[in-house]
Amino acid sequence: MTLPAACAEPNAPPEMTPRQIAAFCSRLYPKWDSNSVAARLRKFGVPSDTQFGQLSKGQKGQVMLALALGSAFWVPTITVWAAFVLVVLGSELRARTEEGVLARAFGDAYIDYCGRTKRFIPGVY
Repeated sequence: MTLPAACAEPNAPPEMTPRQIAAFCSRLYPKWDSNSVAARLRKFGVPSDTQFGQLSKGQKGQVMLALALGSAFWVPTITVWAAFVLVVLGSELRARTEEGVLARAFGDAYIDYCGRTKRFIPGVY
């Protein structure tokens, strides 16, 4: 069975740690912002020495967000930032639409769940 894209987990080599993945990315991009990636991982509370495959789905998403923002800083053009904003807005609109469908399908149980759970990044937003 194939999961819908909204349910799929972020993907990276499961045996690598977030620190190793960030180090790998830093070799690909000469102007990579390692400090901002490390700071975001600390802020998110993601353990940097735990294998990616052992992280929760939310933590994996946080790793990917930190990596994406680290790569955005190495080419800080208006096009990169505009694309990032459009992706975030598109994701927000899609999530709100899906939440409406889920609320109609599952009623109060789903509405209660939404009250306890963040939409995209656990514990943050």
